Amino acid sequence: MMFIGRYRVAPGYPYAEFDEKGNYNRDDKGNRRWNSLIEMLTVLVADASRPADERERAAEVLTFYSETVSGVADYLRPQGTPQSIIDSDINVAKMLGQNYVSMMWYTPEDCLFRDWPQTEDHSIHPSRSVLSRTYHDPTFQRETLPPTPVASLPQGVPISNFTPAIPLPVLPPTYEEQAAVALVHSQFIPDKVAARIAAIDSVKKPLSTVAEIEASMAAREDLQRRLEENSRELARLRALRGQTE
Repeated sequence: MMFIGRYRVAPGYPYAEFDEKGNYNRDDKGNRRWNSLIEMLTVLVADASRPADERERAAEVLTFYSETVSGVADYLRPQGTPQSIIDSDINVAKMLGQNYVSMMWYTPEDCLFRDWPQTEDHSIHPSRSVLSRTYHDPTFQRETLPPTPVASLPQGVPISNFTPAIPLPVLPPTYEEQAAVALVHSQFIPDKVAARIAAIDSVKKPLSTVAEIEASMAAREDLQRRLEENSRELARLRALRGQTE
């Protein structure tokens, strides 16, 4: 049976993000015990006192996270791609990876792995994604509980016709709110957006031959650096996995 992580601590089980009351798990000084699920699983893998299946599962999840981020960081982009765009892609990959880690650790039975091909219409993203089978797999049936009846709703009264005992006030939008909405609409109409893009494109200057060579060299040097970092990270994860065997 696959090991499934727990949200809350329990006797003999310290590796949880939250305490018995659902608050963040904190140490004796009041600081969060784990700043992230990634940090918690990294410590768990190295803890020889934990069962092998638990550590192996944590190593598997961390490996998927590392491959998710490195796949975006090491992607061979067109020459001259600004570093700001590369950094933005990597940050997005980290956020997606953290979400994938949470799903794989807490709800592995609900994980649906899908390939995510790159397209020219989007920025570089992870090559694989983790979706919820509940919402993306029509053949998947999760264990469901019967709906809880609404005690405050009289029997036989449709919800659409139900009047609460204490009506909630309906406040009209303030002048400031209306002005803010009008400003957003006026600034981002299609014509103005198109004009702004055209203005930016008009001031772009083609790179000289030397500048193109330097940009290509910089991009490849950065790629080489990230490949070396990825190799070190993979070596570290393999070593952690070896400790669990």
